[in-house]
Amino acid sequence: MLAKKYNDLEFPCPLGPIIKAYIAEKRSLGGKGNAEAKRLRSFSKMWYAQDLADELTEDAVKRWISPRPTDAPATIRNRVAIIRGLGKFMQRQGYKAYCPDRSCVRKLPRHGYDPHIFTYREVLRFMESAESYASGPYCGKWSRLIVPLIFRMLYCTGMRAGEVVALEVADVDLAANVITVRDAKFGKTRYVPIHDELAGTIREYVSLRKPERYLFPSPREGHYGQHSLYEPFRKILFKAGIPHRGRGFGPRIHDFRHTFAVHSMMKWAMSGHDMATAMPRIAAYLGHKDVSETEWYLHLTIRIAPRLGGMLNSEFGKIFPREFQHDKQ
Repeated sequence: MLAKKYNDLEFPCPLGPIIKAYIAEKRSLGGKGNAEAKRLRSFSKMWYAQDLADELTEDAVKRWISPRPTDAPATIRNRVAIIRGLGKFMQRQGYKAYCPDRSCVRKLPRHGYDPHIFTYREVLRFMESAESYASGPYCGKWSRLIVPLIFRMLYCTGMRAGEVVALEVADVDLAANVITVRDAKFGKTRYVPIHDELAGTIREYVSLRKPERYLFPSPREGHYGQHSLYEPFRKILFKAGIPHRGRGFGPRIHDFRHTFAVHSMMKWAMSGHDMATAMPRIAAYLGHKDVSETEWYLHLTIRIAPRLGGMLNSEFGKIFPREFQHDKQ
């Protein structure tokens, strides 16, 4: 359903056919092209509304990539990357096109959002509140089973919310306790081992819900929507006594993934395992392109558990900025 949705997008501006050709090229090279299609649809609508010239001009590009008050740094970077991709494609095809320089976002922080790392007690309170929420009047018939299980899977596996809701029954091997995440971010497929307890919970859910194709089917068609989690997430946070600081400040659903990574590193470090060995494993488990993406979680772990700083700095001290170094005083 999701792929079909993005395949059917129209681009109401003179560059519409070129944009479609660009997205087709991305897909022919193994990418999904969904992010490009969604963003360039917005660009196309702006172009159409303002009756701009029939070329990718500097003025049009700068209007579109200029920051909005609610934009996170990552959103701005994403717009710049996509319009640069379109511009370079047009230049290769012989069209006149402006490509913004990378320096226009160089000063933006890499992570504009400070993630909320749930404490173990907060995780426990949240999961207990999810169970009681599901037994209340707010949930539909099947949401009573789906909502608590999805949140449990997010924390226990570190998977992205979009990956969990899109799982098919065939992707979950409850005999081997392994989940296959297919065609995820960066077009990667990975295997996620799960604990016996989580496998038992999924097995119980399957026996009751009896899903056919998707593990979490929608009442209409396709799979359960990721956006359908936002409202119950806020209500469960409130019920668990975990304050929400407002839109853009969290906690966010994606913070369960961050929490999984930090808790995993804390567990590895405190058990005395070699963190140099742990890092590639955690990176593979999370589906990162390489270990460098996982280093950020080392910074978060040091911040939350300073007592581990000396242990981690002995192996990774060269990658820590001074403000994250363990204070021996």
